[in-house]
Amino acid sequence: MKPVLLGVVLVIAFFTSAYADVIGHARQHPINESGIQGHIFIVDTGNSTDGLIVMGTATGLNPLNTYVSLLYDNGSVPGGPNACEPSSPDPLTIPQMFVGTWVVDADGTGSLFVKKTGSTYVALARVDTISIRQRGAPAPNLRACGEIGKNTVP
Repeated sequence: MKPVLLGVVLVIAFFTSAYADVIGHARQHPINESGIQGHIFIVDTGNSTDGLIVMGTATGLNPLNTYVSLLYDNGSVPGGPNACEPSSPDPLTIPQMFVGTWVVDADGTGSLFVKKTGSTYVALARVDTISIRQRGAPAPNLRACGEIGKNTVP
């Protein structure tokens, strides 16, 4: 897992120096004792052409399951009964909310690398939380959630 995290940090450094206006980081906390935790890094290039770049690593995933991540609008919260749920009314479209599918190794470590462009792009300033959800699981399928901390790049 450490080589993957190092690779993510190097990619973030490249994109931040080359493109970013805003960067974000969300530490994923287990929900309902799922055991899933991780870190998701986000680089906002500031436009829909270059996109929103999302990179993450996680542990505690079951390699027999499929996991996805979703973004949630401003006003969403990282904990409690409404963790990683859209606020009302939700200004994000489903394509903007959907980040991507995790690649899970046999040991339960996962990685995520996605570039959201065009109509799937959403500015980092418009989102507050990001989740890891188990696809195909009965509701609630939320397995981890994190608040996105944001920093402007000078």
